[in-house]
Parts: sequence; C-alpha cells; structure tokens
Amino acid sequence: MAGLFGIGWLAYRGLLAGQVPSREALALSGLVAIACAAAALPLLKRVDQALAEMPAQDYRYRVVDTVVHLEPTDTRLGLPRIRFIKAKEFWVQYPVGSEVTIPLLRGPIGLWQLDHERFDPPVVAFYERQEAESKR
Repeated sequence: MAGLFGIGWLAYRGLLAGQVPSREALALSGLVAIACAAAALPLLKRVDQALAEMPAQDYRYRVVDTVVHLEPTDTRLGLPRIRFIKAKEFWVQYPVGSEVTIPLLRGPIGLWQLDHERFDPPVVAFYERQEAESKR
C-alpha cells in the first residue's frame, strides 16, 4: 500500500511540476496508482514465469466435490488447493475421489501458476467434441 501511495505521490508531484492544476493532478495521480495496483499481479506472474529455473511440473490432485474443488494428493509439497469455476461440463467426467494431473509452474517469487499451454488443449478438445456431437 505504501508503494502505491509513493507512486501516486510521485505522479502528483510530476504533474504539478508540469503545471497541471492541482485537482486534475490529484485525480490523475489516483488513476495512476489504481492502474499500477491492477498491473502488479500480472506483472509479478510474468516475472516469476521468466525467472523459473524449471518448466512446469505435473502434480497429482484429487477431485474433492462436484463444484470442482481439487486438493493435492501430496500435502508435503505445499501445493495450493484449486477451484475451477468454469468448464463444469468438462469436470463432470471425473468422479469425486478420482485423481487428475495438473501442470503447475513455480518460480523464485513463489507463485503457483497453471501451465495453460499444457492444461488447456484437452479442455478445448472436449468442448470441440461436445459441439461436434450436438451438431449431428
């Protein structure tokens, strides 16, 4: 929070130095701080991805319930629990208690990230098959 305040303050001072009226400078510096806050997590994720020393690894997860909550089978690794809000039709094919493989990447910042390059193709193929079957 202090970092965002600092960014807003620097923007405000810079705008005042550029002879922007103080009310407009205050509003614009607030918008700059909000934009920086919105960009922080995606930026951290990209940096974490770029600095990762290893590619994504496959981890085993167990389907906990039909709302598509997954929990790691090995709790010693510190893996996150996962909840998929979308693609419920895809997940229905996995009964509660079954195990699935999820590709995750963890870089030096420590963010767990889903590897969409490996995870998405089976999901997309499932929905393409569903669409093709519905057209018959």
